[in-house]
Amino acid sequence: MVNHLISRGATINPVRKPNVTGLMSLVRLAVSDADNNTLVALLKAGADPNMQDAGGLSTPLMKAVGEMEGNNMPEATKMLSTLLEANTDPDGVDWLGLTPLTHALWLERFAARVYTVNKLLEHGADPDLPNAHGVMPLTLCIENEWTDTPAALRKARSETARALVDAGADVNTCGPGLPDSWPLLHALSRNDGLRYGDEANDYNKVCALYYGKVRELPPLEGPLSASGVRPAEPNITLADVPEEGWNNPVTPILLKAGAEVSQALLDRVIY
Repeated sequence: MVNHLISRGATINPVRKPNVTGLMSLVRLAVSDADNNTLVALLKAGADPNMQDAGGLSTPLMKAVGEMEGNNMPEATKMLSTLLEANTDPDGVDWLGLTPLTHALWLERFAARVYTVNKLLEHGADPDLPNAHGVMPLTLCIENEWTDTPAALRKARSETARALVDAGADVNTCGPGLPDSWPLLHALSRNDGLRYGDEANDYNKVCALYYGKVRELPPLEGPLSASGVRPAEPNITLADVPEEGWNNPVTPILLKAGAEVSQALLDRVIY
């Protein structure tokens, strides 16, 4: 039916009238209906994949990202690919200042979150484009509260952080909204630690302290673990630190990507 209407000259990019609210583009309607076949037909006929709702509320891509945790994830996955392959702007901002990437970081489904973040980055999403509050995606990735089980939460955080870093995210800034903070400090404030040997990860907020010592910053006073015991391997290097395991820490990912362990950061770590 859609192809028939298009062939008969139906308008595929309707012009909005002033002061009309709630009007969606046909592309946006196709995404809302989880209908990839119609979406493909509209785009092939020249429909604008970036047309926002009246008032600039949302874009088709933003809606497709949201559909990734709906009831039809297979169709949502197809629509996401269809839009991105049609050269949809991966950084289009909605009225709340969200981008598709920052929206994807809030998805609660583990598989959907990791898949969507990677897909957007593969199609050119800016890993350093901040949200309306001036906070960059890497910091949002570390800070977001998700409803997964703790193990899935840590794994999701680790995998999305790795994807952002691999795409070129700046590991030494949180963005203009947090000018006096660093992603590493946020990771440590989330008790994101490392595991040494067979000992359980109970080193509350101490990773930067330890690496500050490894990197020959001024000696630090005080315990380096919750139990007051220093790690048993004083010559450990970044290459020896696992990025996977039972706790999937973000800290080694940041450190290996060049996160700076400054005295200013060390002064703000509470242990």
